[in-house]
Amino acid sequence: MPGSKQLSGRILDKEATKVVKKMKTAVHGKFATGQCNGWKNVNKASIIASTINVEYSPYLLNTTDISAQPKTAEWLLEIVMAEIAYATNTLNVRLIAWCSDAGRDSSD
Repeated sequence: MPGSKQLSGRILDKEATKVVKKMKTAVHGKFATGQCNGWKNVNKASIIASTINVEYSPYLLNTTDISAQPKTAEWLLEIVMAEIAYATNTLNVRLIAWCSDAGRDSSD
């Protein structure tokens, strides 16, 4: 039985690569919408998760720990722009819209 260091290193990386490869095949060249949302995890870290939706199926792009970053609209825009670049350049989707629940409080 592999230990936690093996599972969180080489084995997890290999499985993540498989998932991304499968996702690329499923979404390649298709239209997509994107969205992001933030929350605090059980350790009280501030997390932003980004997903795309292709033909009624959601796909997780990335999660970003922003605990040490300012909670501003400008910082969120940087994250969103990076996610859009990943979705269009790496996954080759045709992104038609992006949605966020960022409100007035995101520009503290």
